[in-house]
Amino acid sequence: MSVLTETPGPLPDPPKAMPISWFKVKALTQFLSKTPAVPTTDTPTVRPQHYHQHQRLKIFIGTWNMYGRLLPIDLEPFLTTRANAGDAEPTSLFLDNQVGHPYHLMVIGTQECERDISESLFYPSKEMWEQRLAEYLGPSYQPLRTETLAALHLAVFVWKPMASLVKQVHGESIKTGWANMIGNKGAVAISLQIGSKDLLFINCHLRAHQTNLSERNANVQRILSELHIHRGNRKKTTGVPHAPKWQQVFKKFRKSSTLPPLPPLPTSTSTGTLASAQSTADATVAKSLLDQFDHVFLFGDTNYRIDASRSFVLQCLQQRDIATLLKHDQLSIERQQGGPLAVFKEHPIYFMPTYKFDTSDTVATPTPTTATSPASSTLPSPKSSIATVPPQPPAKGVSLSSFILPSPTDLTLNTTITYDTSPKMRVPSWTDRILWHDRPRHATKKKKRMMPTEVPNKAALKKITSTPWLMKKKKKPTTTLQPQLVNRDTLCYHYDAVMDHRLIGASDHFPVIGIYGVWFDEWQTTPPALSEPPVKKSWPKKMGF
Repeated sequence: MSVLTETPGPLPDPPKAMPISWFKVKALTQFLSKTPAVPTTDTPTVRPQHYHQHQRLKIFIGTWNMYGRLLPIDLEPFLTTRANAGDAEPTSLFLDNQVGHPYHLMVIGTQECERDISESLFYPSKEMWEQRLAEYLGPSYQPLRTETLAALHLAVFVWKPMASLVKQVHGESIKTGWANMIGNKGAVAISLQIGSKDLLFINCHLRAHQTNLSERNANVQRILSELHIHRGNRKKTTGVPHAPKWQQVFKKFRKSSTLPPLPPLPTSTSTGTLASAQSTADATVAKSLLDQFDHVFLFGDTNYRIDASRSFVLQCLQQRDIATLLKHDQLSIERQQGGPLAVFKEHPIYFMPTYKFDTSDTVATPTPTTATSPASSTLPSPKSSIATVPPQPPAKGVSLSSFILPSPTDLTLNTTITYDTSPKMRVPSWTDRILWHDRPRHATKKKKRMMPTEVPNKAALKKITSTPWLMKKKKKPTTTLQPQLVNRDTLCYHYDAVMDHRLIGASDHFPVIGIYGVWFDEWQTTPPALSEPPVKKSWPKKMGF
């Protein structure tokens, strides 16, 4: 009896190597870990293919001097239009760069909020203002912290899906008023850690009046160098975290009999040279505080004015000559000459000065309408993503300080905004500003190219390179894509004044808002854990007979 046996045939050719995509790796991982591919509803899904597109935090920053009162006005122009879709459950943490909700962070700074300065020194509570902010933003935003100093107020809200990434929220204030002991002027600050990034937001109100430029610079210097605030999970830090350079030099040479000479003082006795040297020193000290945080935003009523006559400024505004006025702007000049804010950045200004306007006490304004519309601005900005209606020059016979502000919804409804017509006749100025600073990243050190000790002469070099066996082969053109350089600096999506007809007469300032994109690639703080721990393989023990 014969038994048929199957002889194994030749083995088939191994399959060709196929590129392994991220989806195949994920499917294989889920199969091995025995976990079903069901997305959770607790946190929005983060798709890796979108990492290179939206790796930025969308931050809203607004500043407004409210003239010491809180009127029942519509907050939509200031805090931008909030659609009902913002309350829906999000499907992704990534947000676009358009003007509109939601924002990852909302930072709202006000000066002379709810009460005037003298009354706020004794009763600084801003409970009504905080309640109105929470009611307008709704349940989709969670308040992180508020900080108050007399009439100064700062509030930070976080988009609820991002709340789990925010930690270590701290607040502090510093006084720069009379003898640096009264809070009529100063700053309030809030720091937070999102992922591994440390962010600092400073809302300031600096010394007023046209001629007090040096006092304003001194206020900024004090804020940046003496503000004590927590940074992440570390202890309180000051603006000067380490000893000055001259102290380090003396410490290095303290055992030596001869000390290095001190740096010479400026030889010129001109005021300009001394002021430039002092400004450079101020900028050096300012950098020491900014080294403590990855991103610092400084905003508020800076009170920097335009050094020009009122008639000259109004004439330039009638001609829409913003560039000429910026040449006389004190803050722009100080930044160019190395002042304490020289290390900060600011988006180009395309809007009209936001100070000083007639209020409802001095001019009659029409009753605010209830129609909702996007916040209108002044001059069109190339960075702006919303349609704006710029103010128009006045008709013949109207004062040069008045401008016609068309309604964005009804072109037949025109209102007039008028710069200060009181006996003081203030010069229009850009007092309300938003600036930011990014801590420079440490550049990677490149390896030095080793050079030969002896260089052959031209004849020997020509003989060597002419030999065919040393000639380099021409490389074939490849179609591989080169990695693109990623700009990790903070981007400004929108920077404009909110000159809306619903805010006319509410204050002598108009609000200024900015929307920024801060680089962030830590959307998933920890890798997804497996549902079951891996099973260790145990081999059977040898059995003896």
